[in-house]
Amino acid sequence: MPVYLPFDPTPRTPVVKSPHLMCDSQFHVLGPRERYPVRLGAIYEMPSATIAAALKMHRALRIERGIIVQPTTYGADHSVTLDGLAEAGPHYKGCANAIIFNEARRRLYRQAPRSRRAWRALHACRPRHKADG
Repeated sequence: MPVYLPFDPTPRTPVVKSPHLMCDSQFHVLGPRERYPVRLGAIYEMPSATIAAALKMHRALRIERGIIVQPTTYGADHSVTLDGLAEAGPHYKGCANAIIFNEARRRLYRQAPRSRRAWRALHACRPRHKADG
C-alpha cells in the first residue's frame, strides 16, 4: 500500500484575494479512522483528512463552496461523505461512488436527496473474448 504524507495542519491565507464564490471542485473526506474504518481490501489509505480540517483549509483559502467526492477507500459505505455534507452546510455538494449495491444506493437517496448531485462511474471493465473454435 502506498504511503502518503499528512496534510498541512496550519493552512495560511494567500496574499492574493480569492474570487467570490470560489469552489473546491473535488476533495475527499477521510477519517478519523476510529469512526470511519478503511474497508478490507482497499488499495490505498490516506492520512486523516477530516471535514473539520477541510473546512479550516477552505476558510484560510477563502473557498466558499465545495464538492466532496466519495473515496474508494470506503467502498459502498458513504457515511464519511454524508456526515461531511451535513457538517459543511448547503454550499457543499457530494459525488457518490457508483461501486455501490442497490441497498446502499437506496439508502443514499433517502439520506441525502438534495446534497448528492453526481455519481462517479468506477467499475472494472473486463475484455470480452470470443470463444475458441
